[in-house]
Amino acid sequence: AEEAHAFRVLPLRRQDGDLILVTCEGDLPAALYFLDRRIDKSAVVWLAENRQQVVARIHRAYPEIQHEVTSR
Repeated sequence: AEEAHAFRVLPLRRQDGDLILVTCEGDLPAALYFLDRRIDKSAVVWLAENRQQVVARIHRAYPEIQHEVTSR
């Protein structure tokens, strides 16, 4: 999970066999790189309006890795 957050990808849930994740447009290339190399399931990527929304959501869900996400 921490590795996904380093790419600013937030897993939300599984739905109909797909892994639903969120990132922002600016981090989409890195998110797709991560998904291609680390996730062996089909995934659906939702785009947030901006990076701050994704980072804030990661901070709420995983406060223990807050420094790692904001330091990049």
